[in-house]
Amino acid sequence: MTQHELFEKTFSALHASPDTLTEVRKTMRNEKKTRRALGKSAVVAIAAALTLTGLLNVMAFSMSRGTPLPAALWLLVREVLVSLPVTILIHLAFSRVHRRFAGR
Repeated sequence: MTQHELFEKTFSALHASPDTLTEVRKTMRNEKKTRRALGKSAVVAIAAALTLTGLLNVMAFSMSRGTPLPAALWLLVREVLVSLPVTILIHLAFSRVHRRFAGR
């Protein structure tokens, strides 16, 4: 008899009660919901902070260099339109890797 067969024979009679299984499933569902909500709100907060920082940077640039404000704003918009899709793709890739190695 191999160790695997011995292990299965020894522990085959042990099972969790249905109440315990239900409680574990509820707890896991609640944890997943909390994590997801915090993740989305954190992403929104970071995006708002970066947008505000970019606008302040544009205003400072246009005031110090004498660049017209519409031209400086256009540069900001172009930069956001280029970097935003790249950022989203990187976030998706890292979240999939995280889920794979976190065991979800």
